[in-house]
Amino acid sequence: MFSEEMFGIAIGFGLLVVVPLVAMLLHHQRKMAALIKGQGERPGVTDRERIARLEADVAYLTERVKDQPPPLDEPP
Repeated sequence: MFSEEMFGIAIGFGLLVVVPLVAMLLHHQRKMAALIKGQGERPGVTDRERIARLEADVAYLTERVKDQPPPLDEPP
């Protein structure tokens, strides 16, 4: 039923496609786990510095939104 040729093709397919695909998925999973655990953050940056940077970004973006002209078709 399963000839030697098909067995060789299946082994070749597994080595050429399945093994690299599994390796890529495992690498991606490790990167995502490191990000979730917080190991993906820049070393040496404290939480206070990070919060201060985020607050500055929010203030900048808030000012940018205020500078936008009002829409021409304002609802009544």
